[in-house]
Amino acid sequence: MLDVIRRKSRSLGVKIIFGLIIIVFVFWGASGVNTNSPTTLARVNGVPINAADFDFEFQRTLGMLSANQSISALTDEQREALGQMQLEQMILQELIRQEAEKLGLGLSDIELSIIVNQTPDFHGPDGKFDPEVYKNTLARSRMTRGMFERRISNEIMIGRLEGYVAAAVDLTPEAARQGFDFQFERRSVDYLMFPLEEYAAQVIPKEAEIVEYYEGNNDMFAVAAQGDVDYLIFTPETLAPGLSFSEQELRDYYDARLNDFEIPARYQARRILIAVPAGADEARLAAAKEKAEQALTELVSGKSFAAVAKSYSDDTHTKDNGGRLDWLNIGQADPDFEAEIQALKPGETSPVVRTALGFEIARLEEFVPASHRSFAAVRDEVLAFKREDEAYRGLDDIMSEMEDALVAKKPAFAELGAKYGLSPAKTGLLDLDVLAGRMGLNVAALSGLGNVQAGETLPVPVEVPGGFMLIKVNAFLPSHVQPLDEVKEEIANILRERDALALAMQAADEAAQEISAAAGGLPAKYQDRLQHSALVDRFTGLAALGFSPILTQSVFAAAPGEWEKHAYSTETGAVLIKVATVVAPGESEWQQMGDMFTAQLLNNRKRQYFNAYVSQLYRNAEVEKLVDKLFRPRAAS
Repeated sequence: MLDVIRRKSRSLGVKIIFGLIIIVFVFWGASGVNTNSPTTLARVNGVPINAADFDFEFQRTLGMLSANQSISALTDEQREALGQMQLEQMILQELIRQEAEKLGLGLSDIELSIIVNQTPDFHGPDGKFDPEVYKNTLARSRMTRGMFERRISNEIMIGRLEGYVAAAVDLTPEAARQGFDFQFERRSVDYLMFPLEEYAAQVIPKEAEIVEYYEGNNDMFAVAAQGDVDYLIFTPETLAPGLSFSEQELRDYYDARLNDFEIPARYQARRILIAVPAGADEARLAAAKEKAEQALTELVSGKSFAAVAKSYSDDTHTKDNGGRLDWLNIGQADPDFEAEIQALKPGETSPVVRTALGFEIARLEEFVPASHRSFAAVRDEVLAFKREDEAYRGLDDIMSEMEDALVAKKPAFAELGAKYGLSPAKTGLLDLDVLAGRMGLNVAALSGLGNVQAGETLPVPVEVPGGFMLIKVNAFLPSHVQPLDEVKEEIANILRERDALALAMQAADEAAQEISAAAGGLPAKYQDRLQHSALVDRFTGLAALGFSPILTQSVFAAAPGEWEKHAYSTETGAVLIKVATVVAPGESEWQQMGDMFTAQLLNNRKRQYFNAYVSQLYRNAEVEKLVDKLFRPRAAS
């Protein structure tokens, strides 16, 4: 996809694509960073956090929320709040990265290379690392190599720092058992129930009360605008399946873009590394070089590379493996190191080489020159790329045709769909926010539905990622507030329930006072109300009364054998409780779940300790935010 965009950077199709990216970001807020603000949004101990990285991370966050159906559209306030949270997260990640590097917990280039090479998602059919698969996989995620490798490094450094900090956290068996007993304690209660229906008959809402409630709560009776549309989506993905080409056309396309299918030169080598930290003084450099020369002397004298690597090398990942590196592509390791590699023949050893990591000695084991994947091997990819190219080119013609039709007020919705083999999607009558979510749009994109007649097409195509959408309106119902007559009975029931609960609470509180006056005994008049619960835990509470966190908390905080001094409201009425029994978890439960609970509790404590550590880092850091508002307010539609 990215290669196609680069090749088509001057075409109208690509202008549409980039325009769509902007539109999507305006809808979602991902690229709404103030254009008047600097490209740097914040500095963390002098290290910048730039707007481009923020935009990318914010778009990913919105994509995940959208995929999980957590959001359909964001208000300006919600967008700003989410953006501030994203920026805070990036600040914390930068603080953690800096602290990890200061403590020597950073990730070396070699470690990163090993991780990338061993990631199955980047392997080709032969089960080995394939740079083309790597590039294409990242491109599908809209990530550059730098973005991905920076993300991986940060995640690993966060894990390393968390492990370093949490090593100080301990949990004794006694403390674990105490926490287990608290967590899994069960209780039963005696309770008096004062149900709503017992008092509802006493409540007759007055007309004036109904009117007052209606006028004060109009938003409760608002009916959202609704729309029913058909739509066609014109994107390379929808247009491409209908395109076909001859074998010669595909082969010509392959020959013209042979470099796109290059397999880089690969090599396997051994190394001895005498590491030198950045900024080392001349004395440190001289000592490291002398040590490397000593290692080379031993190699020249006939000592095995594996033995010398084990004695001298500072590369902890390879020194015990004879200095052997995994297969690498040219371009993955230090340029100075690879320059020596390319000058060697298999079996030859390099002189001492100065690299960014220190001083190194390399031995080439095997070298595979650069080549190209065969046409037969990549035919399906060539077809996909060719279709994608032609589909992008086709977007230009379709857009022009559609613009002419719209200007002439003859959009020919059905004819356009049939011409390009597209069947319209039908939505039925839905609330606009639901309709927008179904179509993958922000609700603001549908604001014009009420301006056209049924059967007409929106006068402007709606841009979507990769192309555009043509929308025909079948019906539109504007938002409105239901008339009082339609909701009068609903309001009466709301008032009846509200006032019945007040009466029930009053009766329950009076019962509490009488029980207290009777020194905790239950007066005879309440005996017929007395009910008993089964044993309940902190997770389920008194499910028969409707789950209430406040009531559950009270059950497990109350002293056993004593009636509470006040009542609690529930979904079904008012309730007065007394804890009857308390049962601690038994030894068999501890034997069954104790290890898992202890591990979870320890992990929770480690996380709390780490969070406190990071909070202290934040307090001690120089954090400078350079913008007050991350996004421009959007114009009202």
